[in-house]
Amino acid sequence: MLDELNRHGFCTTIYQPPYLYGPNDSQDRANFIWSQIEAGLPVFVPPASETVLIQFLHVADLVQAIMQSLQSAITPGFYNIAGEEKVGLSQWVALVAEAAGLPNPAKEAPAALQEKPARSYFPFRSTTLTLDTTKIADQGFSSSHSLLEGLKLTFAS
Repeated sequence: MLDELNRHGFCTTIYQPPYLYGPNDSQDRANFIWSQIEAGLPVFVPPASETVLIQFLHVADLVQAIMQSLQSAITPGFYNIAGEEKVGLSQWVALVAEAAGLPNPAKEAPAALQEKPARSYFPFRSTTLTLDTTKIADQGFSSSHSLLEGLKLTFAS
């Protein structure tokens, strides 16, 4: 489809990020964690939470990539786009807490919770979601926000 659009003069670029985050983020993910830690409550993470990896992209980095596309700095095409860091679920909770300047509340989910789907008590499923971003990196794109820096900006908004 992209080839057909490009053949007819449409320079089309599609970006596929895993999880977006940034200022005024209305998603439950970080907001849930921040509300738990600000209230001094634990955050129960699914078992094997360090083998389930997730990856993010700060919204400002997506805007940067779009601007580069508009300036023809990136060849039209389909790109996976994400920050470089791939983190386990417990590590992500620790980074969210650190960004907020609060103690890490991560605790392994008790057995009763483990019988339920992870998404029923934690803002992610127990499924790895990371992307191969080699193609966009080959175009010269790299994220300008580390995950911790981006979380600090998000928490401050």
